[in-house]
Amino acid sequence: MKLRSLWTPEAETAFAAIVEYLDVEWGHQVAGVFVQEVLDTISLLEIFPNGGILEIPNLGIQSIPVAR
Repeated sequence: MKLRSLWTPEAETAFAAIVEYLDVEWGHQVAGVFVQEVLDTISLLEIFPNGGILEIPNLGIQSIPVAR
């Protein structure tokens, strides 16, 4: 079953700031590639929610790399 991701207002603000920084410092293409990599990663996590690396086992917190 595919899950649905939810963004907190803080996450939306932080993501927008990162994209803006990349756009200003590195250009539209780099910012666009980053956005697509994030969206692709989120899509994978919606399908495979346990696909990340378990970072804090007792809290069930996982991570997954987005950009190289």
